[in-house]
Amino acid sequence: MEQKIKLLHALSDHKIWSGEALASKLGVTRATVSQWIKLLEKSGMEFNKVKGRGYRLLSPVQMLDYKELLAGLSPEVRNRLSQVDISVQSPSTNDTAIKANYEPGKWKLFTTEHQTQGRGRRGRSWENPPCSNLAFSLGYKGHIPMPQLYMSSLLVGYAIAAELTESFEVEAKIKWPNDIYVNDCKIAGILCELQGSPPDDVLLVIGVGMNVFSEPELTTQSAAGITSLAQVCGKAFSRTELLARLVDRIVSSFYEFEQQGTSWLLDRWSEMDLLQGRPIKVIKGDQEILGTGAGVDESGQLRLLDDNGSIVLFNGGEVSVRWS
Repeated sequence: MEQKIKLLHALSDHKIWSGEALASKLGVTRATVSQWIKLLEKSGMEFNKVKGRGYRLLSPVQMLDYKELLAGLSPEVRNRLSQVDISVQSPSTNDTAIKANYEPGKWKLFTTEHQTQGRGRRGRSWENPPCSNLAFSLGYKGHIPMPQLYMSSLLVGYAIAAELTESFEVEAKIKWPNDIYVNDCKIAGILCELQGSPPDDVLLVIGVGMNVFSEPELTTQSAAGITSLAQVCGKAFSRTELLARLVDRIVSSFYEFEQQGTSWLLDRWSEMDLLQGRPIKVIKGDQEILGTGAGVDESGQLRLLDDNGSIVLFNGGEVSVRWS
């Protein structure tokens, strides 16, 4: 994949390149270039093939830049990161973060240009075209208070939605428990994984996948539509800038939560709650429960107002939610 990323880099000016010129630049044969183009097409990239002239890349791509990423982080967050890793290809950044060695009290960031086996909640899997979207994981090992662990997915959701709304001119909403929506279409998903048992030190891994320039291939189709930041954002931005802003906001929000507490998060969550006041259907096994979204409780559980006027609580690991 590293050579294919170099091919994308050469084509990122969106001009027509002959197969001969690309082969010379990359030190391979023209047949190899043609093969790589076909493989990239299978991963979701689009090319204009002009007979007798060559190839032009149609899909928007941007390479992640290590120096720009570090420069985009606040000094406080940069000092809390013991490792920042950008790989060419990774099956799953969450798996990489889980296997890493940690200094207690320090964060690590793992991101990749191409994630091939990204996974989401309830077994859903996503594959993104290379250099087009974001797939990253933050890992932290140490003591984490129980309220923070309970609310970790909600906290990350708030951080992402707030950053998109404030910095990228979109009205982002949070679909309980861990998806970000714009205009009722999914733009990002969150997967938090935990190893260890409180009150001992635990490993918390936060995985984020975001549609930046393209919509990833869904191997399990979601109920609602999907969108990308490029489709809904009213200004130009870089993929590296976006990553830096999201990492900064997520890490900072964990420390803000420690100072402000659960009520602080619930107040902000309610302002961005996609399901608040909407007719929803909660699917639990073979059972379907109808009602109205009524926010979340202090443990991060969904509150549903049923037809009898009673509040029913649901845990994020056991249900799926649809809305009208």
